Formats: sequence, structure tokens, C-alpha cells
Amino acid sequence: MDITVKYNRKNFFNLEDYTEDIKKNADFNDLKKAFSALKKDRNFAIQIDNYCLIWDTIADFEHGSLTCYEYEAANSRKEYLWSFESCKKHFYSMFKD
Repeated sequence: MDITVKYNRKNFFNLEDYTEDIKKNADFNDLKKAFSALKKDRNFAIQIDNYCLIWDTIADFEHGSLTCYEYEAANSRKEYLWSFESCKKHFYSMFKD
């Protein structure tokens, strides 16, 4: 499983820079860390393999409703509205024996 986290960080001049960090062959602890950061910041997004998880609106962030894009092929995607806890549970289950 590959995880890409997408967020804005403050640079040396106190301006925000768009940043992507990629973890190849991520483990359960990496996934927990990504979901923990997602829960705290509405400008944070996670890409897990072909899934992209975002807070679409401020109201979605406040109510814990993630928008999930599942990319099937180039120019082809499915869109889901998923509760944060259900989404987290789904991806955590991938690491259960």
C-alpha cells in the first residue's frame, strides 16, 4: 500500500507551500498517522493507492463526512461520501489478519 499525504506547510518566510509526502509500502502505523493528521486539518488529503480522501467543504469537516474519489482508470472515477470513522475502519481492516 502506498500513501501520499497532501497538505500546505509554512516555509521559512511564513508562506504556505503545497507539499506531498509519499510513503511506499506503508504499514499500519503510517496509516494511523495519516488518518490522525486528516482528522485535525481540513486542508489535508490522503491518497491511498487509487483512493483520494478529502474534506470537500468546511461543513463536511465539521460533520466528519469525507469525499472519497476512487480512480479506476484515466479520466474515470467513482465518488463516495463516507463518514470519517467508517472510512478509517475500512482502510484499517486491510491490515487485520
